[in-house]
This record gives sequence, structure tokens and C-alpha cells, in this order.
Amino acid sequence: MSIKQFFRKLTGRGAASEDAGASRFQSSMYRSQPAGSSLSLASGERQLRRDLMRVVLRDVQVSAGLAPTWLALEILTTGAGNKPTGMHARIVLRTWVPRIMQHAVTLERMYVEKLTALDPHASDWFRGLSWRLNLPPGQPEEPLPAPAEWFMSRPLPPRTPPMRSVAAGDVIAGPVQVGSAPAAERSARLEALSQQLDANEQFNRRNGVLFAPTLPTPL
Repeated sequence: MSIKQFFRKLTGRGAASEDAGASRFQSSMYRSQPAGSSLSLASGERQLRRDLMRVVLRDVQVSAGLAPTWLALEILTTGAGNKPTGMHARIVLRTWVPRIMQHAVTLERMYVEKLTALDPHASDWFRGLSWRLNLPPGQPEEPLPAPAEWFMSRPLPPRTPPMRSVAAGDVIAGPVQVGSAPAAERSARLEALSQQLDANEQFNRRNGVLFAPTLPTPL
């Protein structure tokens, strides 16, 4: 989408006024600041850029197939030192969809690419993007893994309860099978346990948790 097409969608005007409006849009956004003048953007310029940032988020949602109610946009005005006033985009997650956070880096890249395609000078005023969770109360939380599992190639498989065969009246109809997991499952658990022990050792070394060698106790 070009600046002219964005201006037409934003204002709803026809092609007759498109060129003049787009020209005013570009000239207002890219005009140079005279020496000694205020570095703050005019309110009209800020509003145009806010509208542009919202259009970009909607385009990202449509391109990625996300529901429009999942995400919202908060636009923050930033300024530091002698730098011109800029805009910061904060995407608000309003519905917990785990795959959104799994692909957050890709969604950020899409947003910046689309914003830059619409405004090649966006790097002059766009100050970055962040995320915020605003979920409804009572949202279920995933428990944190064990510290060592962060460094494992794969998580531990769930434990399989022992198999029992019991008839009515608590009368055992056949032999009780305890610990009769298949050989492949036992091998997988041993491999995962070995990985966890290695990860624990790496975690302890990384955090300075070292144990002294065992010494014989004098009699």
C-alpha cells in the first residue's frame, strides 16, 4: 500500500483529492525543522502517524490470520535529549493465545517491514515496539519448569502409572504388573534423566554452585 492509498483509506476521499492530500501528508511529515525551533511534532503530524501505526497493526493481523479482538495497540510518545519526538508501539495481548508469543519475533518483524514500506522515513520517528499482557482475571497459568529444564534439548516425558488389573470387589483377577513400562519408554526416560543431570551440572557451573570433592571421614 502506498502513501496515497493509505491517505485515501484514512480519509475516505476520492482520487480527485488524493494527490493533494498525500502531498500535504508527505510534506508535513518530512519537512526539516529550522534551527532553534521546537523539536516536538505538531498535533496533526502525530495524529497521522498514530493512524498509520494502527493501519499497520490491522494489516499484520489480517496477514497472519489473527482475530481482531486478540491484539490492541497503545501508542506512546517518546523524547530524549535533543532527539525529535518519536512514537513507540506497544502491542497489548488481550486474549491468551500461546502461539502468538511463540511467533512474537516474526510478528514484530512484519510490523516494522509494513510500517517502513508505507513510510520509508519511519526510522526517523519510530522508536520501537514492545508487548504488554492485559488478560482477563482467572487466566490459567502454565507452571514454570525446573531450572535445569531450560537448558535441556527436550523436556522429561510424563511418568506412566503402573498397570493393574482388578476385578469387582477388589479381588485381583491376575498378576499385578508393576513397573512394566516398555523398554523403549524406559530407555527414553533414562536418556532424559541423563540429559537433566548434565543440564543440572551446567546450570550449577554457570551460577557458581560448585561442590567440594568428597573426602574420607577420619575415624
